[in-house]
Amino acid sequence: GSFGLMTFTRRRLGTGLARARESMCRGCGGSGSIAHHRAGALRILRRLRAISTPCYFRIRVHPGVLRQWQRLREAQADLPHQVELREDPQVSSGDPVFEGRSPLAEAEGRG
Repeated sequence: GSFGLMTFTRRRLGTGLARARESMCRGCGGSGSIAHHRAGALRILRRLRAISTPCYFRIRVHPGVLRQWQRLREAQADLPHQVELREDPQVSSGDPVFEGRSPLAEAEGRG
């Protein structure tokens, strides 16, 4: 039968040490993290690099992603595209919204 053993379960109470030491990020206003915003900016860069035909893109992004995109100027230097980013706090930092795409020659002709 029984060996005289008891079963215990542990339940976490409170926020934990890591959470207790965190403070709101001034860069994102508490809406995410710099790492998430940077990942969103890099996701845009990868997607644009996959398209070889020069195009004009209009993309809605989280404000934190826009700030990170602006820091990636060197990485954007080889892009053949014209990119317009619009801030939208409702957009998730990981899911930029590509609103418009047109061949660059067409976009410049309208311009």
